[in-house]
Amino acid sequence: MSKVKNLKELLSVSEPYKKRRKILLGILDEVLLDVNPEKLVSNALPHVSGEVYVVSVGKAAYPMTKATCGALKVREGIMIVPKGKKVPKIPGLKTFYASHPIPDANGKKASQALVEFASKLSEKDHVIFLLSGGGSALLPLPVKGICMKKKAKITSDLIKRGATINEINTVRKH
Repeated sequence: MSKVKNLKELLSVSEPYKKRRKILLGILDEVLLDVNPEKLVSNALPHVSGEVYVVSVGKAAYPMTKATCGALKVREGIMIVPKGKKVPKIPGLKTFYASHPIPDANGKKASQALVEFASKLSEKDHVIFLLSGGGSALLPLPVKGICMKKKAKITSDLIKRGATINEINTVRKH
């Protein structure tokens, strides 16, 4: 099955473009299969004996977490995904939904939960940290003196003015 959702529509062009487009879309489909987060994580996971803890953040958090839970014995964890991206519940993991690309209070709450979760772990615990795109918006724990409203407004203003993700992240770090 094609990963390109509107394949029929894209192929509804006249010749000679249809043949070329079909070839290009076939290549795109293969590339999309090769960069599947679940597949990539499955191939990259370390061999760990015993239980592990998982922290997964970003737009690809669910497929990465699913792969990890399928390959390793996950005791507990946290998954933070963008609002509107409904993901199935994974036993032992607490799921948080936060705003992307504009950070919100839900992201702050998720960040605080992550800090609390991590503080309970010891140096002997095995932790798999999975991070994909969107993490800087989904984990917006502002430094003291900066409120979430201000952080959200600054991010919104940067996006409206055409700032690149590198420029936005530079501001978010400070």
